[in-house]
Amino acid sequence: MNLSTIAKLTAAVMVSAALGCQQPQEPIGVQSVPVEQSNYASFREPDKPKSTVTQTKTRMIVALFDRDDATWFFKTTGPAEKLSSMSDQILGFVREVKFEDGKPVWKLPADWKEGAKKPMRFATLRLDDTKGPVEMAISQLGPNQDLLLNANRWRKQIGLADVADAKETINQADGDAFYLFDETGVGSGQMGGATSSGAGPLANAPFLQRMKQQQEAAAKKRPSSGIKHDTPDGWEPGKTSSMVPVRLVKKVDEDQLMITIIRMPAAVNKWEPNVVRWAGQVEQTIAAEKIKAETKSITVDKLPGQLIALLDGTADSGIIASMITQGETAWFVKLVGPKAQVEEQAEAFDEFLSSIEF
Repeated sequence: MNLSTIAKLTAAVMVSAALGCQQPQEPIGVQSVPVEQSNYASFREPDKPKSTVTQTKTRMIVALFDRDDATWFFKTTGPAEKLSSMSDQILGFVREVKFEDGKPVWKLPADWKEGAKKPMRFATLRLDDTKGPVEMAISQLGPNQDLLLNANRWRKQIGLADVADAKETINQADGDAFYLFDETGVGSGQMGGATSSGAGPLANAPFLQRMKQQQEAAAKKRPSSGIKHDTPDGWEPGKTSSMVPVRLVKKVDEDQLMITIIRMPAAVNKWEPNVVRWAGQVEQTIAAEKIKAETKSITVDKLPGQLIALLDGTADSGIIASMITQGETAWFVKLVGPKAQVEEQAEAFDEFLSSIEF
């Protein structure tokens, strides 16, 4: 093949290629496809709904009767909007409370009801109106309670800062008949400041769940607030606070028993008034002579103490309680629960007392 033939063949190939490249093309189109149907859907993070959590305002109204034999608390907590329509009725009810034989008596408004019996309460009243029910918790402590301590405890429960003087937040009402605490904040109004449903809006957040698990695990390994004790078989640590540094709970079928160690000032807490108060909680009337006859002297961590079993009341619950004095502190160690279960756990409670080191 000569050079002329090769040149002709090369030219033909080049022309053919050029013509092939010039064939008409379909126009390029753009089509919108939902991301869920695209190949990139698996790489896309789902849209997260915006948080709708709001902090509900909580109002707390507490009437405190400072009597010679005991201090009585009438405490109502609920959404501020709801209590705004009930506050006049609550105060009107408190103003009509009378005391007979050291105990409060009252006449319930037509739409109020007696609630279920609860440990550590004299009574629970259910207050109903068109916006739903709230509870009034009625309880008692020894006489001459520290107003500032109580004021700051209540303020903390509704997310308010401490005050330096009780008069900033507690006022005497109705010719000094009782003290009145009436504040609004954010929180449940319960010990520990949880929300009214028992958990905060972020309670299920993973980091808070892990924190809770770590705290519960640590609580089982160390004594609460430096108080050493043996935990009876079948008992578990419960929720504690500055006033209740030790709490143990035990479930028996549908019932729950509780052991607590409570710290109180010794100067304003005497044995007999507290025994009368505990007896009232289990609907038992106890005379001074019987208190003296049934009180046992005990020694806990080389400290003097007293103990009594209150199992003769008409209520289904019973109490075994003791008071140990350590300088300016009175330690109340109590076993509370269904009467039959309290009797069964009496020996375990004695062993628990013997193991305590303050």
